[in-house]
Parts: sequence; structure tokens; C-alpha cells
Amino acid sequence: MAIRASAEDYLETILLLTKRNDAVRSIDIVAEMGFSKPSVSVAMKKLREGDYIKVDDDGHITLTPTGEAVATQVYDRHLTLYNWLVSLGVSDDVAAADACRMEHILHDESFDAIKRNNAASDEMEDFNCPYFDNIRCSNLTLEKFLQTKREEAAQTHDDLVDSDNRP
Repeated sequence: MAIRASAEDYLETILLLTKRNDAVRSIDIVAEMGFSKPSVSVAMKKLREGDYIKVDDDGHITLTPTGEAVATQVYDRHLTLYNWLVSLGVSDDVAAADACRMEHILHDESFDAIKRNNAASDEMEDFNCPYFDNIRCSNLTLEKFLQTKREEAAQTHDDLVDSDNRP
């Protein structure tokens, strides 16, 4: 399965929900992302078939090592891009929304240059992310991040759901 932006958003949401809750179920994803149960069900089936998630007999969803790697990378990219945009003077809301879009399309070379620039910046508030080791955070809270992801996912979730209908 080729990983699409919407699939990355689902994996990232599962990762963040896992950090907040003991167990994640499809209904949690429905509530978090604001999608219909059928849409989430289709997405979970595709992610399971792609070996990005596992679903146990009780309906608990866990990320496979591959799924966790993708989700962590996307989350790291989001925070790095958000911090970079804020350091340039972009407002928090705009930086969060733009980072959600950029995290999926930016070339690794460009992202690495931005990350190096962030690391060299003396002006940026920098501390360890409370949820993941080795990821830089700034003043972006988990709740604000999830709200931004919900809004972004509402615009792009058709990529995964409708992928079977594309030529």
C-alpha cells in the first residue's frame, strides 16, 4: 500500500491517542478526527492490510513497528515545521495549519535543512517533547496539535477512502 497523506494522518492520530489512552479503538478515531464510522472502518482495513496497524479481538488498535515509524516521522516533521514557521514570525494557528500540509509533501533534503536551521536557532524555545524521545517541541500543545490534525484530516480523508476508485 502506497502511504498517502490521509493514511499518515490516521497513523499519527493513532500514535497520539495511544499516548493519551491505554487503548485505542475505531470509535476513538471517529471522535478525534470527526469522520463517519464507515470512513474510519475502511481506512483501518487498508492500514491493517498494509501492515501499519494490528486490531485485536476486542477491537483495540495498535501500530506495527512500520506504522509507528511512519507516525513518529510525520509527528516529528509537523513539530519541526511548526517551530520553524513560528520562529519566522508566522502566527501559531497559521503555522500549525501549514505544517499539517507541508509535513506530507516536503522533500527530505528540504526538511533536513529546516531541521538543521531549527537546531541552530538560539531564539526558539526548545525542550524535549513530553510524548516521544528525540523529538523537539516548542509551545505547541497536544490538544492544539490534535485540533489542527482534525481540521486537516477533514479536508483530506477522501484520499484514503476513495483511493480504490482512482485510475
